[in-house]
Amino acid sequence: MMDEFQSFGEFQKELHQPEPTAEERPAVPQEQPEEPPRRPVRRKKRKPVRKYLLAAGGGLILCAAGLLLLPIPVGDVRVYGNESMTKEDVLFDGGITAPVNVFQISTSDLESRLRQDVRVYQAEVKRTFPAYIDVTLTERKPLAAVQEEFGYAYLDKSGMVIRTGSSIRGGDLPMITGVKLDNVLLGDMTGNSGVKTALEFLSGLSTQGMHTFSEINVGNPENIVAYTRDGIAVRLGDGSSMTARAELAENMVNDVKVRGLSVAYIDASLTSPYIRLKK
Repeated sequence: MMDEFQSFGEFQKELHQPEPTAEERPAVPQEQPEEPPRRPVRRKKRKPVRKYLLAAGGGLILCAAGLLLLPIPVGDVRVYGNESMTKEDVLFDGGITAPVNVFQISTSDLESRLRQDVRVYQAEVKRTFPAYIDVTLTERKPLAAVQEEFGYAYLDKSGMVIRTGSSIRGGDLPMITGVKLDNVLLGDMTGNSGVKTALEFLSGLSTQGMHTFSEINVGNPENIVAYTRDGIAVRLGDGSSMTARAELAENMVNDVKVRGLSVAYIDASLTSPYIRLKK
């Protein structure tokens, strides 16, 4: 029976034995909280974006090719500033056929072609949103007529032949007399000094003054004479400073008409102008 009990000494040792530290104590398993059941995640299917982009790009290329190559009507050509030239004339000069497709027209080529037309003094061609080509024209206008070898040539202010004819058509244009040109063709530029002097005088007149004078005789380079439609002779001297002489001559003729004078001639000298009355 004594074996079942410990001795007092052993009991004292056990009693005074230090308690084990937290590290020496056996770990007590802790209960883990149960995780809630996870819902299955649905993965989104990826759309074939690349295929869509390729299809859209191909469609755009086909549309662009159709606009540039197929004979389909797109937009219009608008013409401004024209008086004698028609829209059909502009299309003909540019080699443009129906149906009009503005995306198939080169603006620089059309502008270059129009400037080669003797009727055109200046041309400007540009694109306008959404699908227009605007053509702005400044046409050459006949300023005077002069006799040439086979008839008459009509000149603009620069001296270019813009029309020819076997006879004078219409009596509104003044004639340049005292000189005869050789055979000329459309687009030719006259180099005759007397003709150039007469054109300088006419260019210096107002629109009303252009209808006042009917003839300029340049047969004598030292004594150029202009004639009004009323038969008044206006002496212009040697033709120097013709722009200033034109303004002076127009004012003197208007003064004669207002005052109802009967004159033999007018001298449009820049230094000492005077009016010679009839006796």
